Amino acid sequence: MYPSITRQTSAAAALVLHTALSASQLQSCADMRFNAALRLYEGNHWTDAFQHLAALADQKHVPSARLALLMLRYGAAIYGVNFVATPSQVAAWAQRVLRESSRATASPRSMTAMA
Repeated sequence: MYPSITRQTSAAAALVLHTALSASQLQSCADMRFNAALRLYEGNHWTDAFQHLAALADQKHVPSARLALLMLRYGAAIYGVNFVATPSQVAAWAQRVLRESSRATASPRSMTAMA
């Protein structure tokens, strides 16, 4: 279907997806729009997936922001696509992801809190 996609590229894309999902909360995955974007991603429809994720990230959906940022970062190398987002979008998405990460490490059960 996509002859230019190599096994290595697919493996790298899967790793990016796993990284984004492992940090997200399970209830976030229940969001139907996020799941639709993931299906596009898993089907190697990178541009469509990014557009959906970017729209969700703009609506403050942290798992979408996380994956959209990773896709921006590794666009050409992994996907063969240069995704586009405005600097203000990138800043807002990164801030939400960092804020969410800070909350996770600040929880009483985290190793940071126990140290």
